[in-house]
Amino acid sequence: MLWSCSGLGQGYSTVSIAAGRIYTTGMVNKEGILFCIDWDGKELWKQSYGPEWTGDKPGVRCTPAIDNDKVYIISGQGVVSCLSAADGKIVWQENVAAKFEGKAPSWGYSESPLIVKDKVIFTVNGAKANIVALDKETGKLVWAGGNLEGGAAYVSPLAFEYGGRIIIVCYTGKYVFGADAADGKILWNYAISESSRMGGNLHTNTPVYRDGMLFFTSGYNTGAMMLKLSADGASVEKAWENKDFDVHHGSVVLLGDYLYGANWKNNGDGDWMCVEWKTGKTMYQTHWENKGSLTSAEGMLYCYEEKNGTVALVKADPAGFNPVSTFQISLGSGEYWAHPVVCGKRLFVRHGDVLMAFDIEAK
Repeated sequence: MLWSCSGLGQGYSTVSIAAGRIYTTGMVNKEGILFCIDWDGKELWKQSYGPEWTGDKPGVRCTPAIDNDKVYIISGQGVVSCLSAADGKIVWQENVAAKFEGKAPSWGYSESPLIVKDKVIFTVNGAKANIVALDKETGKLVWAGGNLEGGAAYVSPLAFEYGGRIIIVCYTGKYVFGADAADGKILWNYAISESSRMGGNLHTNTPVYRDGMLFFTSGYNTGAMMLKLSADGASVEKAWENKDFDVHHGSVVLLGDYLYGANWKNNGDGDWMCVEWKTGKTMYQTHWENKGSLTSAEGMLYCYEEKNGTVALVKADPAGFNPVSTFQISLGSGEYWAHPVVCGKRLFVRHGDVLMAFDIEAK
């Protein structure tokens, strides 16, 4: 460990890093706080952006999005904020949930903002719209689209270029859907709740896109599915399904022709898996500690299990899950739910109100 920084408040936000500065959020005395930390772990400033989520599993959810000299945040209450990256001064705020009659789901809005050119995207899933785009400089409404049912999910949206347009992929509790970034028009939707063996509608992982194929997965026995987009991106069809690759909220990574992640067996257990991108074939399913979250760098996986906070360095190899080395997070309290981040030869891990930086440079 190179350093630790404490006092970051309650929540599950991880870090975003830009221009040598580290940004994260936390809840202190029911207020959401944006923290700016330098590369050596020193707090440079902090700024309140208003009330945060105080319901079940209280604390922040959003990881800040950084775009040029601005930082964007979506609170657990559904308020979008833009702050100065230099000093935290609030530039604008919009209560999107209130304006579009959105209702926070059981564990609060749990979405990080998506920046698409001059727009900030938020899946409000309210009575008046599913997806909303705000001007990133002013906060004024650019467009609002969709009337799909299902309420809010817990998924940060994805954007990619395909078929001559930018497509934004989002969720409701019942559907995964694609919208045109130009005007918010819903291009297609795919019902996923019916595919769940438990009839669940809790979706948590940002989809993965490559070459006209879109992968998504949810826990609670929903499983995983690959959709193939039509040539113009206006429709989708199922390419394959894998019921075992049932990722809870730890996300997945795509390296080469394989997906890696940890499945959901129940709320307290899960296996680590590798699945072939093209076919959905399970390459391995291995029990190690517990399910958790992961990221990747230089062909290696950084796995962070959520039972005891063990971190493993694992070679991304479809032949098997074989940790090279492990260590345990020793600081902080509460759930081990913030995803790990690798940047600048360092591994950053958030646990409760503590952020830790680890040296991972080869010696």
